[in-house]
Amino acid sequence: MVGFGGRVLDKSEPKYLNSPETPFFNKSYQLYNLHRAKPHLKASGQLVLVEGYMDVIALYQAGFKTAVAPLGTAVTEEQLGLLWQNNPAPIVCLDGDAAGRTAAIRAAKRALPVLEPGRTLQFVFLPQGEDPDSLVHKDGLATFRNLLGQTTPLENVLWQNLTASATLTTADGRAALEAEIGQLVATIRHATVRRHYSQLLRDKLFQATRGQKVGQGASKPKPLIANSQAGIDYRPALQPNPTLSKLLAIVCQWPEILPEVDESLAMLHFPPGPLNELHQHILRAYTQLNLPPEKLHQNLTEGPHSATVISLLSSTGTTANSTQNSTASTPPNQLFKQHFAQWQQQQQTHKQYTQIIKQADWFNPENWQQFKQLKES
Repeated sequence: MVGFGGRVLDKSEPKYLNSPETPFFNKSYQLYNLHRAKPHLKASGQLVLVEGYMDVIALYQAGFKTAVAPLGTAVTEEQLGLLWQNNPAPIVCLDGDAAGRTAAIRAAKRALPVLEPGRTLQFVFLPQGEDPDSLVHKDGLATFRNLLGQTTPLENVLWQNLTASATLTTADGRAALEAEIGQLVATIRHATVRRHYSQLLRDKLFQATRGQKVGQGASKPKPLIANSQAGIDYRPALQPNPTLSKLLAIVCQWPEILPEVDESLAMLHFPPGPLNELHQHILRAYTQLNLPPEKLHQNLTEGPHSATVISLLSSTGTTANSTQNSTASTPPNQLFKQHFAQWQQQQQTHKQYTQIIKQADWFNPENWQQFKQLKES
């Protein structure tokens, strides 16, 4: 015992409160639960960094013993050193929303200066709106373990961030991205690691623009889709349903409706995979980077997510003429609202279905009848 840490259970501030620092206790040098995780590391083979105490406690109670957390602060170089002392490739587990993406980039950039051969980070992004605590309580530990088998490597997290707002159809855009790559890898102190990361990211740039002529806006760069939680079938119930896919496709085809539907779009929950990557990219580009609709449309059709966008529009039948083909000629904003209302109804039905499953009172005829109706709906 070197100190105490606490977290409020309401909206009070500060959210985390630790013991005063002493010669024995410095929160930048400590990881919560590391002493309990160590005996289980050899058998588990996984060391997972989560956001906070409650996530660690929930995972431990569910049977996952090798989760640790910083003490209410962003991860430090010293804490990364502790992780690497116990595992060469620890997993950073974060929420799949914009805040989780921001935290991932912060952790990735913090790791770069202290990278060495044989040391790296892996990333797992949970479905939007979920954290480890809620996920294991709702869906069980097996779902969490399956997610841990679908990690995103450090270099792909860096690449996705670098290309989030990049323009690859102009010489200036490519030069700016290459310069940003140079600035990023320059922070790596180890010469060998720095050389390989520089080569890897520049290779990704080459692959993303191969065969594309500068200034030819109509041509599509060959995107490099990161192998990020590509296996979206880790739990069938979390696969995107057709309504979700249609909502995302409508925004991709008509981003000018975003000022009217952005809050609704942020409420959607996608499982890890290409559609979740695209969803978060749109939210980040619109809310954080303030890309106007015409720039966002170009980014979606010509940027690193273009392959996902093309596949999505094709699979959902969403084209510029799709509303005109409808007998009602529904405007895109109204089309989005109709499908969003349908999605909300599906969510409510799923909630009722889950509640009945949890009750498991099959001797109650009313419960059994409601269960059958919901299952058939």
